[in-house]
Amino acid sequence: MSKRPMRQIAFVKLSPHGKSYAMRCDRTDFAVGDEVEVLMFAGTSRAHYDDGVITDMSHQRWECGCHVVNHVNEVKYSLNESELTREVMTAPTRLLSQ
Repeated sequence: MSKRPMRQIAFVKLSPHGKSYAMRCDRTDFAVGDEVEVLMFAGTSRAHYDDGVITDMSHQRWECGCHVVNHVNEVKYSLNESELTREVMTAPTRLLSQ
């Protein structure tokens, strides 16, 4: 049996006709159908944010390189003189215990 802890996993579809990808999901307030912001390739030089829709949730012993981080309405993007800025409007407060 694996010694990895069980983690909540969200399956997120990044495009309307695309497939769903497994992503680590540490917050308890996400549900199927939610529009979310995800951190792709977390912890690497290729890390970037994207958005998608949660299509399923489960608990697995998987390590995922992508993480669900916010509802899309909790984040504001703006363009200032060719610089994109990202501001989290509401701090996530419903985290699963680590």
